[in-house]
Amino acid sequence: MPRSIALFTFALLLLALVAFWPMYLSKDWAAIDRYTHAHALFGTMWMLVLIFQPVLILRG
Repeated sequence: MPRSIALFTFALLLLALVAFWPMYLSKDWAAIDRYTHAHALFGTMWMLVLIFQPVLILRG
């Protein structure tokens, strides 16, 4: 079960990259305000925790 959860959340991360590419990731980062960068950073960190938590549980 945890392995499938990790794969599912990894798929969500890939979907998020595709979804945010046109409006955020492909833009000039200097033109984007720091609050948007902070929001993206914390959202990415949250997704990474969702991916790695079940992996770490599987490894004991």
